[in-house]
Amino acid sequence: MILVFDLSNVGVAHLSFDHGYLQVLRHAFPDERIRFFGEPEHCALLAGMEPAGSPIRFDAGPFLGRIGRARFRPWEMLPKAWKVVRAARAIAEAERPRFVAFVSGATPATTFAVRSLWAGPAASPVDLVLHSTIAEIDGWRSRNPLLRMTDWHAVLRRPKVGRVRFVALERGIRDGLVAAFPERAADTMVLDHPVPEAEICDVRPTPTDPLDIGFIGDTTAAKGFGTFLEIARAVPGPRYHVLGRLIDPLPPDAPRILATPPAPRPLPRADLLERLRALDLVVLPLTRPAYDWTASGTLIDCVTNLVPVVTTRTRVTESVFADHGPIGIMVERPEDLVGTLRPIDAAWLSARREGFAQSLRAARDARLPAALARTYPGLPGSEP
Repeated sequence: MILVFDLSNVGVAHLSFDHGYLQVLRHAFPDERIRFFGEPEHCALLAGMEPAGSPIRFDAGPFLGRIGRARFRPWEMLPKAWKVVRAARAIAEAERPRFVAFVSGATPATTFAVRSLWAGPAASPVDLVLHSTIAEIDGWRSRNPLLRMTDWHAVLRRPKVGRVRFVALERGIRDGLVAAFPERAADTMVLDHPVPEAEICDVRPTPTDPLDIGFIGDTTAAKGFGTFLEIARAVPGPRYHVLGRLIDPLPPDAPRILATPPAPRPLPRADLLERLRALDLVVLPLTRPAYDWTASGTLIDCVTNLVPVVTTRTRVTESVFADHGPIGIMVERPEDLVGTLRPIDAAWLSARREGFAQSLRAARDARLPAALARTYPGLPGSEP
């Protein structure tokens, strides 16, 4: 038995990652039953992605909910995290699983609770998958002693506990984490963000002018949406498409510069993939430090569907380019994107299309669940 807990995702949030992670488990442990606990709609969507006869059972279970800024209020977060993790621990005690994975909701509070409740030698092994909240280690740090006792810096400097491990979703993230916190070298593993096999597509449109250039995801500052708008203003000619949810109000010139505006709610997964596959390029103006510590689901969607990217250098993009070759173009800073995109047209892209595709395939092949199952950090809970 393997137990998987998603403590924070609602609906379609991180659906592709959770599905890919479950596929990795199925390949790595074909004889094990798997139970997944999460928010009801999220569970229902995941269940609908599973093939007939899947060994995975989906249940509404211990759930932390949207974390938001509550993580900066430990007097609220710690008791809530303790209650939720204790409920997960009770399920583990009843099931006696081979190991337990927490695939979202890794905050200092939940990490503290997991490391406390799974500290005993008889406790099952636990993997904690790190997502975007880990980026807080590069941000402002409070002088409040209570906050400093319960932030990522404090948690990550504590000694290794039992058979609890951290899982970084790209090599670059682990490298940065271990450089900042050498204590974590012994219990931080890499599992590259998996590619969901059911979403793989090799069919690519022949580039024609005007090019179709896209921005994928919520229109937030961290994802660089403001930079994408600047590109659309400064580089006329291509058609600019936003495949994501509107977060902040659009500027008055948006109808003029955007061929496809953002939607008022997240796009259904099938619609998102169909529109993504019609694009010639995707712009990823990822910002630092957020995307030094966060695996980009949009980047994985592009890799899955062989869509080349024009992106900024972060630990994540740098490691993908270094390991697999140019999956597009990488620039140093968001402000370099306008000058990079200005000369690109269909002829330019056609001349480089096959080279980009080879690198994208290499990155995709390395992230297929069957491939990751062979390198999934050993038996979870084992010593590295």
